[in-house]
Amino acid sequence: MNFGQKIAELRKNKNLTQSELGEKLNITAQAVSKWENNLSEPDIDSVRKMCEIFEVSVNDFLGLQTATTSVEKEEITEKEQGPVKIVFGYCESCGKEVSAGEYKMTQLEYKPSSLTNKVSKGETMHTYCNSCYDKIINEQKREIKQKELNKIIAEKDESKKELKKGLIWGAIACALAALILFGSYATAPNTEMLISSIVGTIGAFTLVSQILWETFIFDFFFFFCRSFKAPFGLIFELSLDGIIWLLTVKLLLWIFFGLLSILFFLVGLVLSIIISLFSFPFTLPIKIRESKI
Repeated sequence: MNFGQKIAELRKNKNLTQSELGEKLNITAQAVSKWENNLSEPDIDSVRKMCEIFEVSVNDFLGLQTATTSVEKEEITEKEQGPVKIVFGYCESCGKEVSAGEYKMTQLEYKPSSLTNKVSKGETMHTYCNSCYDKIINEQKREIKQKELNKIIAEKDESKKELKKGLIWGAIACALAALILFGSYATAPNTEMLISSIVGTIGAFTLVSQILWETFIFDFFFFFCRSFKAPFGLIFELSLDGIIWLLTVKLLLWIFFGLLSILFFLVGLVLSIIISLFSFPFTLPIKIRESKI
């Protein structure tokens, strides 16, 4: 039986088509056909891969036999001989001889740091004994899990910083609001002013903290800060009529739209404070959960 017939026989024993075998070897079906028709021969890497796919030794695949004399055959009984160990290659990690069934071939996309000098990364297939292979895979899994854990810890630390930042600046805003509002209440004490001072003081804390946490209050509040501006600049002709037009029309309109922008901002501020009072009890537990490991 020639080499091409051997490949065809082993392929058919595995119920593989030429296309399926070609996919496993990363070659075309036409290349497999040329092998089987003895028009070309596979390289050593392809032979090793086919040995793994067909589950045969290299010697069996190549049809190699060990020559022994008749005297040696008589002296060596079946019991003494035992199973013949065919060396397939050497483990790239520990250098141990590996035979059929005692090795694993793989293409490592990630190499553990402890095995940097023993495991290379690339397109070449690597051969390892079973124990070294298991060690490499376990080391990979441990390092990947550690990286994921470090990422989670970093995210939690960042969330803690955001939580503290919001609470600290919220407390500062609360203190300033209390100083201003209760100072105004002291000059003209009444029930409405007292309620406004309490709501404004607490609202300053809830608003500032949630703005720094970048919750939906952040977008809601800054919508009012950005959405209303004067529709023109102070452009005028440098003449008597131009100056009169500036003073009587453009300047007045500019002042009007400026005041309207301030009013729009104050409305947004009041609405944001009111909404923040109700949303704070929900956003605070969320931020606390995000900062816990």
